[in-house]
Amino acid sequence: MDIDAERRGELASDLLQLVNDGLARASRRAGVLAQLTERERDIASLLECGMTNDAMAAALFVSERTVRAHLEMIARKLGTTNRTELVARLLGANTGGSANTK
Repeated sequence: MDIDAERRGELASDLLQLVNDGLARASRRAGVLAQLTERERDIASLLECGMTNDAMAAALFVSERTVRAHLEMIARKLGTTNRTELVARLLGANTGGSANTK
């Protein structure tokens, strides 16, 4: 199957956009993580994996209340109001605007 030059150009442009989006997401993620303490980064990593507060507490040998306190501090530092938004920010999603904008 032969792809014409115009279609190759479109595919190359799409691929470049995906790469740039990934780099931007990685840069945002690095900036977010730089704001956190080492223990907060531990909690954040477990949260990204989908762990519950109880599971994080068991994994880190701390109380569930300690995990909640760290999550509250992380959310405050990152300006998030719920767990879903917090995970999105930690993963480098662009949460600063309308869903209809790039």
